[in-house]
Amino acid sequence: MARIIDYNRGVLINSHPTLGMDVFMYVDTPGVYLTAHGTAVSEELAHQAGYPVEQYRKERQKRDRMNAAKVAIEKELEVAVEDKVLKERDGFKVMNLGLGRYDVVDPDGNVLHPGQHLPEATALKLLDQMAPLPVPKAPPPAQKVVVPLKKPSTDV
Repeated sequence: MARIIDYNRGVLINSHPTLGMDVFMYVDTPGVYLTAHGTAVSEELAHQAGYPVEQYRKERQKRDRMNAAKVAIEKELEVAVEDKVLKERDGFKVMNLGLGRYDVVDPDGNVLHPGQHLPEATALKLLDQMAPLPVPKAPPPAQKVVVPLKKPSTDV
């Protein structure tokens, strides 16, 4: 039977002294103990196999909290980036960098003027040049209503 434990990932292996069973733990997931077939093992059994379960439980909690904090920070920064878009048209964006500095970005996310930030008026002017406002269509010409003229009567 093939083992599903990935030895290249970095794994610790301890044998249970009385059962003769191997208990595995990946280095990148401390406190998660597995059999050779990938089935979860209790902390009690892992402790009997010689793992310092209290230490690994704290490491797992630390990693879980750090991952949760990382996700929260990424969400916060995502929102902050969205708030920086001053104006957008046809995929072009004027990005507010703060302190009176602006960048104009093309639809692919490339800054159109690398190495130099622009004042707001200049950035908006560049946006107008790159993605002009649509010219409103002139209303169709009014149709002339032709009213037939009455012929003067010749009766006198």
